[in-house]
Amino acid sequence: MLVLGVVLFIAFLVWDGKFAKKPFVPYRMTRNRTVVAACVLGMLDFLHFSVFSVFFPSYLQVVGGFSPGHATRIDNSLRVSFQVASLFVAVFMKYTRRSQIFVLIGVPLCVLGQGILIYLIDMGNGRTGNDASFVTAQKFAKGTLERAAIDRSYRESQRILAIAGIAALAPMLIVMFFLKNVKLDERRIASDENEVTEKKECKEEKSVK
Repeated sequence: MLVLGVVLFIAFLVWDGKFAKKPFVPYRMTRNRTVVAACVLGMLDFLHFSVFSVFFPSYLQVVGGFSPGHATRIDNSLRVSFQVASLFVAVFMKYTRRSQIFVLIGVPLCVLGQGILIYLIDMGNGRTGNDASFVTAQKFAKGTLERAAIDRSYRESQRILAIAGIAALAPMLIVMFFLKNVKLDERRIASDENEVTEKKECKEEKSVK
């Protein structure tokens, strides 16, 4: 999947940049520092989530001892919190007409949360953070040497994934400062759109002449 994803991404860039009549990503947008920074932030955020969550439900069932249903609910709690928080942030952005301040607050919170997870996954001496906020492995009873070895392997694997996740988040602490404090004003947006339309019409008139 990783190889295929990289190949398709490169193919998309080549097609969109050289062959597409109507590019999905207009070239003028790639020169906008705020647009590029926002795309990089989104990419790193999805990367960290994908790396960490791929193994997390298994970890919760084997090491945490949770039932499949409970483990799924814990795993989904992150997604739910993202969606609920995004609604509130969207309302705040609408009425404050500011965007950068929420990025400067949100990114450090994401990094902090992922850092806490690294600690809770393996707190040392076989301890884990239960509730803070596979079948073969579970056949061995808790307290046996086999189960202890299995639990340790799960903890160490999930800890590595958590570290990889925070490594993906860390650059966001720098990238977030490249966003301009865009004023979310509908009149300004309309004005910008009119300006682009006028420039396009001027180019068409020159080409006709």
